[in-house]
Formats: sequence, C-alpha cells, structure tokens
Amino acid sequence: MGIPSASASPTARSFFPSTFSSPTINRPPPPPRSADSFTAARAAPVAAKGRADTQHDGRLVGPDGRTHAPGTPLSQVAPGNGPVIIQVNGINTNLDGQQAEMARLQQQNPNARVIGIHNATEGFGRDILQSIRDLNGAGGNAATSTLQQTILSEMRAGRPVHLVGYSQGAIITSRALSGVRDTLIREQSQAVRAANPGMSASRVQAEAVRRAEAQMGNIRVETFGGAAPRYPNGPQYVHYVNRGDPVAMLVGLGPLGTGRGRGAQVHYFNDGLGIPAHGFDRYMNHRVPFEQGRRGDFTRR
Repeated sequence: MGIPSASASPTARSFFPSTFSSPTINRPPPPPRSADSFTAARAAPVAAKGRADTQHDGRLVGPDGRTHAPGTPLSQVAPGNGPVIIQVNGINTNLDGQQAEMARLQQQNPNARVIGIHNATEGFGRDILQSIRDLNGAGGNAATSTLQQTILSEMRAGRPVHLVGYSQGAIITSRALSGVRDTLIREQSQAVRAANPGMSASRVQAEAVRRAEAQMGNIRVETFGGAAPRYPNGPQYVHYVNRGDPVAMLVGLGPLGTGRGRGAQVHYFNDGLGIPAHGFDRYMNHRVPFEQGRRGDFTRR
C-alpha cells in the first residue's frame, strides 16, 4: 500500500489507515520501489499496476527479476553455489518493489542467492482483507502455497532453508511453516504407528510432534515488522520489532512476543514512530548476520 503524499517513499509501511503522518523518507537509488503500507492507501504506482501484478502472484522471483512457476528448482531461479535466502514481501508491493527489497537484502548478504516469492498486490483494500484471512488461517494465498511447497522440497532434498518475511510476508511465512509442520506430523505419525503398533494415540502424537519439530530445526527464519502474532515451534527464529511500529506492536508479536516460537530471539529497538518505523529499510538498518542474532548480539559492526 502506498502513502498519500506524492513525495512519500514508495516502500514505507503501516497497518492502520489515517492514524499517522506521512513524511518523506529518503531512499537508495533504483531499482524502483512500490509500497507495503498497512496504514496509508493509494500510492499511484502500485495501484496502477495492481491488476497486472497478480500474474506474478505466488511465483518465484530470481535475482535478475524474472519470475518462475512454483516448483521450479531454485538452482534454475538463481544459479550459483551460494546459500539461498527466500524472501516474502508484504502488502501493496508490486514486483518492482519486491526486487528493491531483495536487492537491499542482497547487499547485506553478498555471498547469498536471494530469491523472492511474490505476494502480489491488488491494492490496499483487497490486500488488507487477504491479510485478515491469512491471520485467521482462512482462504488461499498463492505465496503461502508456494512457500510451503518450496520449504518441503528443499528439506526433503537435504538443503538448508533460510526465510525472510516482512510485514504481511511474515504472516505468509508463519502460515507456510505451520503447514509444513502439520505435513511432517502426519508423516511422522504414520511412521511411529507402523513401528510401534501398540503405542497409545497420545504417545504417537507426542512423538510425531517431537520428530517433526526436530526436522524443522535447520530452518532459519528472520522476520521484520512482522504482522504475525505467532509462529510454530521448530525453526530457528530471529524477529526484529521496532517499538514505534504499529504493525509489529499491535498486530504482530507485540511487546511480550509470547508467540515468537520456542527458543526464538526477538530484537526490540526504538527507531521512529508510525509509518516510518515500519519501513523495510528502517528494519534493514538494524539487521545483523543470522548467527549473531541467534546469539542475542545485535550490535552492528
């Protein structure tokens, strides 16, 4: 979603309409950007492209900006030998906007191959409705389906998984991870019952959950200004929450972070208020390497 002022940054974001002012935010040079604002509506560049953007919904986005069908091997989407980071954008962000976010993430991870899963925009109103459905686990979301499929495929191939979700992208990430966990629990339940025919149903379930969450232990997840209030146990999490960001504080993890996922690190910081506090670049300015964040060390070096 955009910001009402014509001079405002195309990627500034927030969740609650007309609550905060919309100052201009200085942005790095192109590629062009669009907006994911949970608060302010109608940024012309995004709105104008909203319908066309849906052709990319749920598609994999390569570093060259080309989109690929779900299920395309990631080695074809982003050839090379570096580790893969899979990024999911938030609302009201068209393909150009996601590419800009991917480029910023690439700057911080020069040896990685950053791949996007596109969460297409249909404009502020429809995007907000989709976010509400996502929060309630209702309705389909192409980006969620692709991400869940991709995670399972990479896990079964024995490859590491590193996810980055911003704003609504964190809801999509949480929902996809919950779907992965449910799938693994079903599979493990069958395996446990087959190996232990006399085991009680409750013990089968408990063992299946333990095994499924252990399988997910190698999944790395980073969220920035996430609009998801909870995440499934299993993965390694590092969450970034700006206390001035209404999305993260009022819709996402909030001040207590009780739904963070077992063993997660949550980095709370103070940087601005309202719309600017939810900006993607604002969050990137506080990001540290994943392993450093997992140690609870958020000192920028």
